[in-house]
Amino acid sequence: MNGRFAAYRRTTPIAFTLVEVLIASSIALVLGLVAVSFFKLIRQASVQTTSSYLISRDLEEAVKVLRNDLRQTALASVRIYSNPSGPVPPSLTCVTAEQTGNGIHLNEDGQPEWTGWVTYRLETAKSGGASLIRTLTPRKGAIPNVAPLPNMGPASGDSKVLLNALADRRF
Repeated sequence: MNGRFAAYRRTTPIAFTLVEVLIASSIALVLGLVAVSFFKLIRQASVQTTSSYLISRDLEEAVKVLRNDLRQTALASVRIYSNPSGPVPPSLTCVTAEQTGNGIHLNEDGQPEWTGWVTYRLETAKSGGASLIRTLTPRKGAIPNVAPLPNMGPASGDSKVLLNALADRRF
C-alpha cells in the first residue's frame, strides 16, 4: 500500500513550523518598533522646526517695530532701565512723534511733534516665561526732559505684546 499512495504524498510542507512563525513574528516586531521610533523622531524634528520658525517670525516682527520706533525718536530721549531686581522691570523708553495708527505727527514747519512715549518692558512670569510689551502713551502737556518710569501694572495707553512666553518655548 505504501507504494500506491507514495505518488500522492507531498514533498513540500503544508504549513509553517513553529520556529518559522516565531522568527517571522520577531522580525515583524523589530521592523514595527523601528518604524515607530522613526516616526517619533520625524515628529520631534517637525515640532522643533515649527517652534524655531515661530520664534524667528516673532523676533523679526519685534525688531522691525523697535527699529521703526528708534528711527522716529530723538535719540537723546532714549532711556534704558536694566536693573532686574529693582522696582522697575527691564525696559526701554523713548519719545515718539507717532500717533496711534496714524504715522508720524509733524508740525507746520515739518518738524516732528513729540506726541508721547513708547515703552518696551520685559515682564517675567512666575512660571519662568517672559513677555516683551510695547506701550504707546500719549503725552499730557509738555514732554519732560526725563522719560517716565515704565508702569509695572497693567499697561496704560495703547499696549501690544510683541513677544510672549519667551522662556516657555520648547526646543
